[in-house]
Amino acid sequence: MPGGAATDSFTAIPRASKRWDRTCPCSAQDIVPPHAHVEEELLLILDGVAEILITDDDSSDGRVEVLGPGSFVYHPAYQHHTIRNRSDAPIAYVMFKWQSCPLEVDAPLQSHVFRWDRPKPPAGSGPMWYGVVLEAPTAYLTKLHAHQTVLQPGAGYADHSDEYDVAIIVMSGTIRTAGQDIGPRGIVFFPAGELHGMHNPGLEAAHYLVFEFHAPGRVKATRVARNADQPDYSMRNNDQPRDWTAGVMKFLRRQKRSIEKRLKVLKQ
Repeated sequence: MPGGAATDSFTAIPRASKRWDRTCPCSAQDIVPPHAHVEEELLLILDGVAEILITDDDSSDGRVEVLGPGSFVYHPAYQHHTIRNRSDAPIAYVMFKWQSCPLEVDAPLQSHVFRWDRPKPPAGSGPMWYGVVLEAPTAYLTKLHAHQTVLQPGAGYADHSDEYDVAIIVMSGTIRTAGQDIGPRGIVFFPAGELHGMHNPGLEAAHYLVFEFHAPGRVKATRVARNADQPDYSMRNNDQPRDWTAGVMKFLRRQKRSIEKRLKVLKQ
């Protein structure tokens, strides 16, 4: 992930990719107070129903969103938030967090919620259909992209590599990638430059979500060996060194204005 990431436990699979077999369980007794952090965050519900609180401070008042399986929420850096469980059943979710030097972005993505509903591809859409559900710059990424895909039985695509990190979350059906079959709630992470392909070996359509994390100044990787146990890359950087000072100052000024605005409201 750009600038480092925090995730739950994973099991290593071929070519340094990662699969998350389990994620953070959240019971009704688990109460996390509203908090904020320097990282940007993406939280996706795998099982159960979660209540997401988005607030301007560490209080319990604010915007409340109820999310079910396949739905996700994005939190920008320093946005106060928390997750709550109002039921007796546990919640399973996966969380991605990342940070980097702030970018010069006029309108970075703010808190965003997507509610997953099993997509129905239009007639004649072919063996593979996808629909974009999120695409915008953030304070740390040149672009955060998400799309949902429906892959018909027997369909797929050949190995390729991307210049950005990719996470895939299977909602239903089965996909085969990186030498393993992955079913519902399975998660795969491919770092930038990692070869990966896709195939549906099952008898039903596979539904999955794809997240792309486009980092600034990404070092491009060219594969020069195909050994799955010892991948070898030659690295080249085609990007010129970047002065981050202007971006950092603009980010801090924006945060200062936001804090001043909140203090003004509190004094009223």
